[in-house]
Amino acid sequence: MTPPINNCAIASKQMQLLCSIIKNKAATVSTDSRKLGHLELAYKLSEKYIPIRNAKLNVVKDNCQYIYHSLKNSFKSATLQPYLEAVRKTLEAAMCLEQFSSQVVERYNKPEVEVGTSSELLLTPVVVSRNKQERVLIEPSINSVRVSIAVKQADDIEKILTHKFTRFMCQRADNFIILRRKPMPGYDISFLITATHTEMMYKHKLVDFLIHFMQEIDKEISDMKLALNARARVSAEEFLKRFN
Repeated sequence: MTPPINNCAIASKQMQLLCSIIKNKAATVSTDSRKLGHLELAYKLSEKYIPIRNAKLNVVKDNCQYIYHSLKNSFKSATLQPYLEAVRKTLEAAMCLEQFSSQVVERYNKPEVEVGTSSELLLTPVVVSRNKQERVLIEPSINSVRVSIAVKQADDIEKILTHKFTRFMCQRADNFIILRRKPMPGYDISFLITATHTEMMYKHKLVDFLIHFMQEIDKEISDMKLALNARARVSAEEFLKRFN
């Protein structure tokens, strides 16, 4: 059933109001999910009710679409920052490592988090979770810490890309020094940092690297997915040209 024409005016007024809120620099909009929901509603109304022939409403429509997508991205980044900050603080606390010889074998110094022969040397594992898919497992011990990362995988394509990407990196673990060849069960990639690594490198730089890796791996997989879709689209178009 076609809605009455006054819905167009309602959508226009809602968008104009929301645009004025943004122009007045209401910074709370980017972190307020309710206002983001109202903006999404106005965006959908603009897609549905505003006619193409009305140039004035088209300007409002374009403004609303631009603001909606910008605000949606900023809202995602606003939810990402507390997650990364929690991971950073936990890593800084867990990376207080020291050299410690084995209590079982003489003259034997191995990462206790991997060997696991002395339970008193292992600290409580910590899981920092953003949602059901994105989480980080931090397993500290007296002389080493193991960090396992689960990457967001929205569909089967992202699962395949994530598996291929992490497998490519794990096969070259020697070049990354702190990268573990095999990830922990339930996670996509794992890092192992020992007391020797903290003596060779700056602790805060190691933490910065892990945080930067968490930020970039999502972007890298998204870029690969876009490139894959673009390649598939071009291939399909070329294939269908033969039937014209």
